[in-house]
Amino acid sequence: MAVLSGFVYLDNGDALVGGLVNYYASTEAAPTVSLGNTTTNANGFWSFTALAAGRYDVRIDWDGTTHRRWRKGLSTDMVDEVTLTLLRLNNPALTFHYTVTPAAIVADRVLNLPLLAATDTVAVLAMAQTFLTGVKTFNSSILAIRNPADSFSYTLVAGAIAADRSLNLPLITGTDTLAVLGLVQTFTAVQTFDSPVVNTALTGTAVGTGASQVAQGSHVTPAMTATLAGHVPVPPNNTTTFLRGDGTFAAPAAGGALTRAGGNTVEASTTSNTTVDILTVSSLSIAVGVPVLVLFTHRMNTSGGGSADRVGGLTLNATLVAGDLAAKPVSTNASSGIGIIRFVYGVASYLRAGIIQVVGVDETTNTVSTATGGFDTAAMPTATLTTIIIRGARASGTGTLFVDEAHVYTHAVS
Repeated sequence: MAVLSGFVYLDNGDALVGGLVNYYASTEAAPTVSLGNTTTNANGFWSFTALAAGRYDVRIDWDGTTHRRWRKGLSTDMVDEVTLTLLRLNNPALTFHYTVTPAAIVADRVLNLPLLAATDTVAVLAMAQTFLTGVKTFNSSILAIRNPADSFSYTLVAGAIAADRSLNLPLITGTDTLAVLGLVQTFTAVQTFDSPVVNTALTGTAVGTGASQVAQGSHVTPAMTATLAGHVPVPPNNTTTFLRGDGTFAAPAAGGALTRAGGNTVEASTTSNTTVDILTVSSLSIAVGVPVLVLFTHRMNTSGGGSADRVGGLTLNATLVAGDLAAKPVSTNASSGIGIIRFVYGVASYLRAGIIQVVGVDETTNTVSTATGGFDTAAMPTATLTTIIIRGARASGTGTLFVDEAHVYTHAVS
């Protein structure tokens, strides 16, 4: 017959008094059918006598909730719950041990072991290890990578993505370096950018796209701007516009240095026999010293008796500077012609420096009449020129005098 016995002590070293002790037939699985029970005495001692020789499992319970199981007959103990401050695991040779030390947690924590499908190895922080298979998911939004001296960290922070995203690493053929936004780096191979490249340090606007950028050596250069060098922008594929100094294509001004400052192309008329305002060009802005050219057309119809038109009178702003000129002699025939006015506006000591030329052609006899005059009425004003008025009169007869196509041009001063 055999005896099974032992002592039970609490973590503080005191004997467990009154602990319930059950014994079972030893099995690989947790036993469920008790073969008998007893309680621990004042010294924590328990025993079962007159047992058949064999292997048994023993479980000790106390406080109604905590229990320990000791598997007799096997080389290891098996318990449902163990409370420890340190856990030491010996190596197979019993020469060294692993010491598992808990951190200073401030609340109960559960450390779950994964549901393994085969034998595996625990990963630790300070040892170089290789994760062999399977995707590893880290739920933290920050990944810190220490430098070789373990003195500083690269911190990778995830953006606020709204769905799962994959960040693909390129298939490199040798050791390489990641490109980042805030560091000056040199690309040693041509890079292709399919969206606009923004140079905020220089212009703050998009300065090139896949269509307008060109590879230059190993770099991609932006299109030129008014102040920055670069490649020629994409041309508009026409023969009427040309590249300007601000990096844009535009049609050149008429006559090169001649610029249209304004005009009036709505035909106006008068039947007055005395000189009156006929056609007004407004909304001008011509400074003192600027050379000015004015062109206009005039005609006389055939209604009524013989008529003679006088045209070419000129008012600048509100100042009448020249009277009208005879554009055609008395005739019952229709006529048409052109008027030309030239002056350098508002220069002190040259305020009468202007010329007016009027040409009229009898459309039946082809007789040409010409008249030339100057600023014979008053000096030019010197404020910014905003308005030019063409004046004239029917002079005689019952016909109508028309003025049209007034165009005002300025010349470059240098």
